Amino acid sequence: MESFERILILRGGAIGDFVLTLPAIGAIRRAFPSAHVRLLGHPHVTDLAVGRGYADSAWRLDAPEFATLFAPAQGHAQTSLSVAHRSDPLEKLHPFDLVVAFWRDAEGVLAGNLGRLCPGKIIVRDPVPPVAPKCHAVDHLCGVLAEIGIEEYDPTPKLFSTEQDLAQADAFLAEKALDPAQTIAIHPGSGGRTKNWPTERFGEIIERIESETDCRVLLTGGPADEEAMAEIGGSHPTAENLPLPLLAAILSRCRTYLGNDSGITHIAAAVGAPTVVIFGPTDPDVWGPRGEHVTILRGQAPCAPCSREERMACPDRKCLASVSVDAVWKRMGM
Repeated sequence: MESFERILILRGGAIGDFVLTLPAIGAIRRAFPSAHVRLLGHPHVTDLAVGRGYADSAWRLDAPEFATLFAPAQGHAQTSLSVAHRSDPLEKLHPFDLVVAFWRDAEGVLAGNLGRLCPGKIIVRDPVPPVAPKCHAVDHLCGVLAEIGIEEYDPTPKLFSTEQDLAQADAFLAEKALDPAQTIAIHPGSGGRTKNWPTERFGEIIERIESETDCRVLLTGGPADEEAMAEIGGSHPTAENLPLPLLAAILSRCRTYLGNDSGITHIAAAVGAPTVVIFGPTDPDVWGPRGEHVTILRGQAPCAPCSREERMACPDRKCLASVSVDAVWKRMGM
């Protein structure tokens, strides 16, 4: 196996996409324990990994200087990206002896630009698994490991909270007067209504929790979940727009988590929370969270799973409607 001392891992995408990449990042971290591992991604997401067992530092993918990486090299632009003439903002890329980029790069633009800037080994992998043969996203992403000489990986994404994360989580729950052992976290959104179980059914679950158990509900949400949160209504404690490391630590303390196919659901599964997730138009065999305490309820419809275009045009989402409140209640073990 080659030896690497400075490693850059580029990963864009949403929260769930990043969590599904953790097994690959973790395998690289373990194979080269003395290396400095830096991430290039969205800062609110990479915070889940920096100083938490995966990476030493991170850069913002949306920083202006990195835009050049994704621009086709034409004429003089090609020369400006060469090692001999690279611009000062991108000179920081030169020391890396391994760059792994999880990025769709059909035209080879990113691979070419990285090759001109970095003297080390460059691997660019499309993060979207092929349609056939079907392959879980984790296993597809971990396909890069063989190119580095890494033969084994843990196929279950895991997130690790710091002592400070956990202390802040405990303080948050105490402020909300919530006993973690009796707290059910519910995330009714997913960043898009096409993947959401009907909010009235989440409402029925909440009503049953409050009337038939001694548990309390903690509603979680981000900027894209405001509509779903508003439809739930009520005066339930909420955890809204929190830093993801804090939210991860909070979910790790909760008795149970219930949600849709979303990034927050992937976080819940990765911290080891007992997780019940409802899938409809998307395929859990490809995108489902993995974990010892994960239960996936899959909606039944002839058209499911379907493409994003079909999902956006679907008028009734029969797949999600086919998942009953009773089925969810039973799987929650209430």
